Amino acid sequence: MNDSPSRLDLLRFARRVVVQQTAASLAQLDQWIAEEERRETEHRQGERRRPADPEWLIQYGLNRANVDALHVGDCWAAKKSGRCKPGTLQQTIDALGRQVAPCVHCRPEAKLGPHRERLGPRPTPTGLKGGARKPSRASPTGPGMTPGTSA
Repeated sequence: MNDSPSRLDLLRFARRVVVQQTAASLAQLDQWIAEEERRETEHRQGERRRPADPEWLIQYGLNRANVDALHVGDCWAAKKSGRCKPGTLQQTIDALGRQVAPCVHCRPEAKLGPHRERLGPRPTPTGLKGGARKPSRASPTGPGMTPGTSA
């Protein structure tokens, strides 16, 4: 008697193995699809629940007490600084009136619209009166000195 399986039995066995592995693979793929659909649903819900960006941002100094600059709510420079807190329109107008420097990237003083007349004189981006610039400290020479001489 021949104990080896016939070629037909071997082919049927191979088919059962392939069907079993395919079913396991499909179950794994279905699980991955369900997990990804859950993640996308959570992401969409999070986007809907996220509060809107504030209209104005106030940037505080390193000591968290001094106001350094003012930004529009979606300013990339404000997000990068990490030292901003939401502010109201009135706080923004008051700070600009106190000559707090507006951000040179998002220009919050330009976006005030009809509230601009409450500011008084228009602040400059550097925060200095009249648009004057601070003297440069790049050159150690002063008036009457030439490079290479010392005082």
